[in-house]
Amino acid sequence: MTQNRATTVESGNDLLDLARLWACRLLLNGRGYRGLDERNCRMNDDMCLFVGLDPQRAGTDRPYVRRHLQQSLKQVSTRVTSWPSPLGERLAELGHHLSLTSTEQELLGLVTMLSACEALRDIAKTTAQAAHCDHLALAAIALDRDPADLAPILSSQSRLARAGLLRMHTQRGFPHRSISEDLDVPSWTLLDGLATALTVSTESIDGLLGRYLQPVEPAQPGNALEFDFCAEVAGHVGALVDHALASGEPGVNVLIHGIPGVGKTELVRMQAGRRGWDLYSVSACDTVEHSLTGMQRFHAYQLCQFLLAGREDSVLMFDEIEDVFDPRFTCQPDRFGGGTAGKAWTNRLLETNVRPVIWISNSTDALDPAYLRRFDYILRLDTPPRESRRRMLTTALNGLAIPSEWIDARAGEADMTPARIAQIGRLAQRLSEVIDRRELPTVLDQQLAQQRTVQPTRRSNPQRRGNPLDVYALDYVNTSPSVASLLRGLARNGAGSVLMHGPPGTGKTAFAEHVAEQLERELVSRSASGLLDKYVGETERALAEMFDTAARDNAVLLLDEADNFLTDRSGAQHRWELTETNELLVQMERFGGIFLCATNLVEALDPAVMRRFDVKLEFDYLDASQAWALFEHLLDRNELERPDAAGAQALHRRMAALDRLTPGDFVAVARGNTLLEESAGSAEEFIERLEAEHRMKPGARRARPGFV
Repeated sequence: MTQNRATTVESGNDLLDLARLWACRLLLNGRGYRGLDERNCRMNDDMCLFVGLDPQRAGTDRPYVRRHLQQSLKQVSTRVTSWPSPLGERLAELGHHLSLTSTEQELLGLVTMLSACEALRDIAKTTAQAAHCDHLALAAIALDRDPADLAPILSSQSRLARAGLLRMHTQRGFPHRSISEDLDVPSWTLLDGLATALTVSTESIDGLLGRYLQPVEPAQPGNALEFDFCAEVAGHVGALVDHALASGEPGVNVLIHGIPGVGKTELVRMQAGRRGWDLYSVSACDTVEHSLTGMQRFHAYQLCQFLLAGREDSVLMFDEIEDVFDPRFTCQPDRFGGGTAGKAWTNRLLETNVRPVIWISNSTDALDPAYLRRFDYILRLDTPPRESRRRMLTTALNGLAIPSEWIDARAGEADMTPARIAQIGRLAQRLSEVIDRRELPTVLDQQLAQQRTVQPTRRSNPQRRGNPLDVYALDYVNTSPSVASLLRGLARNGAGSVLMHGPPGTGKTAFAEHVAEQLERELVSRSASGLLDKYVGETERALAEMFDTAARDNAVLLLDEADNFLTDRSGAQHRWELTETNELLVQMERFGGIFLCATNLVEALDPAVMRRFDVKLEFDYLDASQAWALFEHLLDRNELERPDAAGAQALHRRMAALDRLTPGDFVAVARGNTLLEESAGSAEEFIERLEAEHRMKPGARRARPGFV
């Protein structure tokens, strides 16, 4: 008898006899034999061979089929007197863990064999289609039980359902109560990996359950991530969970979200260590090679709740939940065919959990508002403020003699998350054993640059090249009104909106950095090119997120290339152009901090928009005295002698002819001097290069090089 396709069971004849017993009942008592086809198709042949029928006679000789099935049923019934090994022992062990009744174990055994034995599964489908049975009728026929005994076990509130072990599906999203021929049924689904564990695996049930419920080691005090910057809100989370543990109140859920690397999981581990929780996690995979889908993880979560129900002080952590709440999965029909929407099913899970749960996500975009309102506490965790980053870096790099200036500079980078700090710390400790420690800052900077190329974040400020002049002073910017007066006003009020406009290179961005440094605040810098998105609505979302980030961190906010959003709205050709500008204006009105906008095209701005700014700060070209002072600094920086009185007078006249010089021109000349093989070796050569920069500017006076 050929059975290589009829079954995938490899444990021996006892399991096959059990499957044949159920198959004979379905075909005979369930009238499934009427669905056998006289055609010599492979599926029909396999079903017939599995129960000993001649495929050539099965579709045409029904008396023969009934007689043979009656005889086969009688024979196999005498052989199957108890649950075969290992299925029987495994079901009993699982029943002990989860307090399952004998009827629940029996139904679980049936679905296990339907999953493991293809021939039995085809026979169940054929019977369902031929006799128009529903799932309850099929199970009752196969197990020879009263449907009334099985109905509670197949409900959505049964123990098997609430433990996530067993579910059934209807097709195409319709709440069918019977199974018709156009539906691919029955669709029974076990917890992923359960069928193998119950039939062929040598793994214990304890081992199987351990795939889904994993203990989490609490964090110990004293590491680099002390979360002092959010101690108050972290304490609120801990207090809420402690109250749930003490009172036994069900349905307590906390959501912690934020960009990757900010320490969400570490924060939970820290609270578990301080408060003595028994912390467990829902696994993301059931084996090393096999990751669970979002829906499989949801059902694994149900099992975890069941297993933890009697464990005092136990808290469940559910990490990386983005795919779990994917609408493609959570909006499916009810898993037990009752016709209730998946959203209602998910809502029940969030309202009835026995143990408190801390859910962790990088984003809340996939979470329906109906889910969000069911969380008792929502915490957004963001990159720590600058001072906290400095302390974390100091701790992570302890003992390596890293210059404090380097630590201060890296602490000022807004994308320096706790995870990135920990990674850099580990790298530095390892490299310190194989390279000169004096090289560590350079190597770490190179690694940070590499990380940012593969892990860019919208939150990170654009990386600017260093200033080779190594100087910034208000004396080198030519503004109206005075920047010194404005800086004092911003420091005094702590808020204000400033439109910085003027030619490129006049120092607008550098002034924003100077404001943040003088006020000892973080700078959140965004460019329009980094905010604009091709999808409608995403640019508005990015603008709102930019203002939220600055408000949360009490940071100075800089928007560069602001003309992309603030141009005259009368010329807008698309509706989305108006909504982006309107979103920016709304956010400006709500923002209570320091907001700086920079543009090179002030003449293109909407007059109504310009009125929204408290100060319009014009950055002009350097005047003659400023240009000369910066030129002298350039000579000193390159250790060149200043010209004598006569030479200085001649150079001064040449400098005065350059009426459109900016600080950026001096920076460009200084950078170029480090790249050219023949570096400028005199004041004469430096001024020639400044003249070359000046000639590139539109409308610049064309003085001949060297003309005095």
